[in-house]
Amino acid sequence: MSSPLQSKKQQELRHRRARIIQENAQHRQDEQRLKDIMTKSTGESSARFLQIFMVVFTALIISIGTIIKYTQPQIFQRLFQRRKVPPFYLATKYPNSVILDRDLPRFYQTYSIATADNVFAQEAVKKVVRSRNQLKHRLASTKVIVKAWDAANIKSLVQRGLCGDDFLHAYHQGSDQRKDDLVLWCLVATRVVEGYFYESVEMIDSALFLTRKRGIVVRKSQQFATESDGHGGALSTSFYLHPRQNNTLLEWIPSKALAMAISTPEDSLASPLEARELLERYLYDLVITQGNEEDFLVLEEQCQEERPDRAIGMDCPHGDNGECCFFVVPEKYGGRFHLNDDD
Repeated sequence: MSSPLQSKKQQELRHRRARIIQENAQHRQDEQRLKDIMTKSTGESSARFLQIFMVVFTALIISIGTIIKYTQPQIFQRLFQRRKVPPFYLATKYPNSVILDRDLPRFYQTYSIATADNVFAQEAVKKVVRSRNQLKHRLASTKVIVKAWDAANIKSLVQRGLCGDDFLHAYHQGSDQRKDDLVLWCLVATRVVEGYFYESVEMIDSALFLTRKRGIVVRKSQQFATESDGHGGALSTSFYLHPRQNNTLLEWIPSKALAMAISTPEDSLASPLEARELLERYLYDLVITQGNEEDFLVLEEQCQEERPDRAIGMDCPHGDNGECCFFVVPEKYGGRFHLNDDD
């Protein structure tokens, strides 16, 4: 039997063990309560911070929207809108014997009536259509508008006196070749169009996608002058595209070429061809000699029977039976211009 002393000690131990267990349980409850308080506090802080952030973000969006609405800054158009290239406007002309309303009467304003008597007019129209389609080649969304002028259109233009009295006098006194030069340069100088090509020219590809605001000229293969007289060559007047640059010197090129065509004394020259050669030398001076070559794609003229690589046009002034000269894009301008390339 245990003594009363031992019983008392065992009882004290049981009480002490119970108190320790109770204190540990209380301690765990306090820790859990503290943890719950911290979690609740953190959640409330996060919710409050999120509310503040949403208020600030909403105010910022409203402010930006208000600024855009009333100031309309161009920067957003540059960032989110693709800049469209303005359409190209070019002119050409039909042979002098072709008058569309007379030779190709319209059937319900849509289809022309083909007869044995208007085969020549049909071929002239088909040639212009082919050139128009080729000029659009390689251009994704940029329009190319080619206005073909016949004798009736040109007569109306001349009667309007668009280019002045000196132009009228030179036109009425000039040869057919000089009249062509006067009319086409008048259209470019007065900004009716920004370029042209002769009726003897047929476009067989397009270099318009390479221009990047530059113009197009064609360096003739034959050198008409020697270095001693200050002329290093000539630029063909068969094809010309004016650059899209805000440059005063460039803006005067068509007007100066027109003035040269008007003032050339054709009657004192050996032939109308000589007058055109003088104009081609003068165009060379305006573009090459005066340092404006960087503002143009300078194509090379190659006169041969077979079409060379990188050719985009051909000039056959004597028709299908004569020699043709091709307009060739030099390699330095890049682009793919191969006979088997359909891209």
